[in-house]
Amino acid sequence: MQAIDFKALLRDERKKKKKNRHSKQTNHGVDGSTIGTSASEIATLTVSNQQEPPVTRQRLGASSVPTWPYSRGFLSLQNVASLDLICDNPRSILYASLAFSRDNNDDNNDNNNADNQCSAATALQEWLQQLPSGDSGLGEWKTMNYGKRQVCMFGMNDDNDDDGDGDDDDDVKAIKTLPEPLQEIADQLVTQGIFPSSLPPNHVLLNKYRPGQGILHHTDGPLYQSRTATISLASPVLLEFTKRLSTNEIGSTTSTTTSTSNGSSNCNSRQSPSSLSPLQVLLEPNSIVVFQDDAYLDYCHGIQPVWQEVTTDQCLNALPGRHIVRGEVRYSLTFRHKKKNNSNGSNH
Repeated sequence: MQAIDFKALLRDERKKKKKNRHSKQTNHGVDGSTIGTSASEIATLTVSNQQEPPVTRQRLGASSVPTWPYSRGFLSLQNVASLDLICDNPRSILYASLAFSRDNNDDNNDNNNADNQCSAATALQEWLQQLPSGDSGLGEWKTMNYGKRQVCMFGMNDDNDDDGDGDDDDDVKAIKTLPEPLQEIADQLVTQGIFPSSLPPNHVLLNKYRPGQGILHHTDGPLYQSRTATISLASPVLLEFTKRLSTNEIGSTTSTTTSTSNGSSNCNSRQSPSSLSPLQVLLEPNSIVVFQDDAYLDYCHGIQPVWQEVTTDQCLNALPGRHIVRGEVRYSLTFRHKKKNNSNGSNH
């Protein structure tokens, strides 16, 4: 699967904007008149502009980012103690079925507070729905050619000046920073100890899936620190982990297994994964999954492009035989720390 090169997307976006500015300067006079255009052509353009329907794409930048009407603390995460280590091999797959503390009814009893009129997950989903659509994927929803899911990215390192001219306008600066709700979650991930303060989340990849859409098994690559936290909204899905093959295993029909420290080949007393029988993690609506270290480096992860699916005996957090039906839409918010001064690697 070809990875999304967000640096290339940002570079192309800058080039388009410069080209458009140059085109306007070339085709228009000082008084705004159109140079080299006949009266009839101008009339046609005028009528066309008046009749042009509104487009879904909005100007990239701060003005296109939806406002966040809730106070600080609205998106407080559950205590990190609620994250369960659900696998011994690979280690470091942690999961909690409820990401936000305010979505626990026991912690949300002040109905007179305006912030308590909806859940954190609902408010966040409504905010995601307000993001504009476009063709860059930078601060706006971009439809991928393969799989047709939509992606949106926020957070770029300050040293990523791809033009080399040092000229970052307001639009570019807007997507280099995290919008308020994403920054609040990123801060909580540090406060709760999921990310160290020295390597806080500085990059968020949003995905929007419709039923039947998925993503091929992949790794996030060396552009990021080997830790990722993903919050799921609106619909359940099975996330699969498959062991990466070594060079001598590529093309082999023999199942690849891994062993625990005591020599056994199991994971929570289940058969160790192979490329033919992936591990499954049930991502419930409003849940959070964290994986890092060997789970990040030595395993690929992906989602099957199906409308419904069934848990197997390799599912780490649900009994086998559970029928999972995808909802109308699913959102995922993946938080990572992007390394600086690293031009190699891939991301999704």
